[in-house]
Amino acid sequence: MNGPPDPPARPAWRREGALAAGVVVLALAVRVVYVLQQRANPFFDAPEMDPLVHLEWARAVAAGETYWDGPFFRAPLYPWLLGLLLRAFGEDLLLVRLVQAVLGAATVGLTYLAGRRAFDARTGLLAALCAALYWVLVYFEGELLLESLSVPLTTLALWLTLRLDEPAPRPARAALAGLAWGLSAITRPTVLAFVPVLLLGRFLHRRAQPRAATLEAALLLAGLALPIAPVAATNAARGDFALVSTQAGVNLWIGNNPRSDGSSAIVPGTRQDWWGGYRDAVAQAEQAEGRALKPSEVSSHYTRRAAAFVLGDPARSIPLLLFKLRLFWTNAELGNNQEPRFMARHFAPIARALPLGFWFAGPLGLLGIVLARGAWRRTFPLWSFVGVYSLVVVAFFVNARFRVPVVPVLLVFAAHACL
Repeated sequence: MNGPPDPPARPAWRREGALAAGVVVLALAVRVVYVLQQRANPFFDAPEMDPLVHLEWARAVAAGETYWDGPFFRAPLYPWLLGLLLRAFGEDLLLVRLVQAVLGAATVGLTYLAGRRAFDARTGLLAALCAALYWVLVYFEGELLLESLSVPLTTLALWLTLRLDEPAPRPARAALAGLAWGLSAITRPTVLAFVPVLLLGRFLHRRAQPRAATLEAALLLAGLALPIAPVAATNAARGDFALVSTQAGVNLWIGNNPRSDGSSAIVPGTRQDWWGGYRDAVAQAEQAEGRALKPSEVSSHYTRRAAAFVLGDPARSIPLLLFKLRLFWTNAELGNNQEPRFMARHFAPIARALPLGFWFAGPLGLLGIVLARGAWRRTFPLWSFVGVYSLVVVAFFVNARFRVPVVPVLLVFAAHACL
């Protein structure tokens, strides 16, 4: 398989590097202005729902206290990072959001690198510029949500995976790619669904070299396990087994029940505040089972109920699934805790000037995937990630924050379609 062209001569490389750096600086400037303008938002210093849970968890981390009595209900890496920032600098949520702005600018730089590796420098630069001006990325990078960390980590993992085919293979690259996937998984475990597809694709790609393919897979898995193993061990030490977290079953039921609308994150019959909804969901499961349940058993209970609905009532479950698939590929940015478009543009005038949204990334990204079919082997990590991740989100429920990790990838293909 042929890779991208050799690096340009030194003067051209310097010009390209300067342009890439300029795009990253632009991205950082946009995000810093956005965060400063968002200080007018009443939720900036008084978050609610998921952001409040993350902040409370971070406060416990900063104080050296335990937040969850049992295994983690939600993946822990983002609250841990938030807790370290609170411990180091105090509860300065402006500073926290500015750190997240830096992470957002890093996502833009990684989008450039991924686009350059998959195609060429022009594609990488255009994709990065699009990411710099993509208002949904800017919005989530300013929120106390997992996406401010999961998006840069996932984009990093994809770029490192693309590097596995560089002309001079190095075993350490596979371990680094696996480590990035592992860090992404303990931020948003959804990415774990992509790992088997990635391993199979890489093995088939290198089937002519079975020993090298086996070594690469082993190193990928070793890197993946490195951050996950301590989380799984912590869960086991707390009396239950969960690889990362125990929320999967509840979320599956939210998106696959007779009352689901495909996007609202509410268990039927529960209170609509975060802890009320959580406790009611546990109580419902325990009442149905007639006994106290471990968190993993609560998750299994709701997984069985979701499966029973999907398999037992196809007249309703299939149209719901198709509706969620349509929701994923529409321009609407569906809110979860808040309405993204209103919150971004009402309090931050700069957001109104950011032109790009899913109307651009979605259709042009899909077109770019089709146009890149001649390079399907080289771009396999990117297009297969879009396919697997989108189907996983559709299997649960769809909203803007769950869709946003595929945006940098779609922007790479959108840039390819434009050039």
